[in-house]
Amino acid sequence: NKHYDCLSCVGIISSIKRCSKLKCMVYFTCNVCGESLKKKQVDKHCQTSCPSAWYFTCIDCNKTFEGFSYAEHTSCVTETERYAGKYLNAKAEQKKLSTSATNPNSANGKKEEVKKPKTKERTYLVNDTEWMGWKRTIRHILQDNEEKMPVESLWKIVREAYMKSNAYKGQDKTMMRAKFDDKVNRPRFELVESGKFIKLKARK
Repeated sequence: NKHYDCLSCVGIISSIKRCSKLKCMVYFTCNVCGESLKKKQVDKHCQTSCPSAWYFTCIDCNKTFEGFSYAEHTSCVTETERYAGKYLNAKAEQKKLSTSATNPNSANGKKEEVKKPKTKERTYLVNDTEWMGWKRTIRHILQDNEEKMPVESLWKIVREAYMKSNAYKGQDKTMMRAKFDDKVNRPRFELVESGKFIKLKARK
């Protein structure tokens, strides 16, 4: 592997961290078409080759990411384990013993209070800034909700996403609503209950 040529002469985790030539390149597999992609290629792949793509699996750790969460996967633990091996495990064990010695609650088996991280609100934007298009945004929102949803609720989510994107240049809301209404009337979507609700039309 060209990204790890310099690892032939080192065998410990500290050497790996010091190695300036090491580049951790993350690759994903598209769960729809099976194509292997570099992380920077995923967005272009969704826009051109595979518009239905929404789930991507990391080739190294086999973890599947939904939507744009793949962008937060910057490195893979299994790569470190693969090249550090026993040194990584030894370091983890040493840290565990050190924690037990300095923390009585941990040594006595008492559970420490762990704060759960706040769930990041989905923006339906690529890298939190790039607009992916009206139709694709509407489709992904409906896919997340699975069932039908009120048209006005969908409009609110789409509008907020657009206004947060780099595509928004101060356009009037009336113009944005006209664009939205045009897209929801496309064959891919189905308006039900007198047009108050919308859902994805089942593929034949």
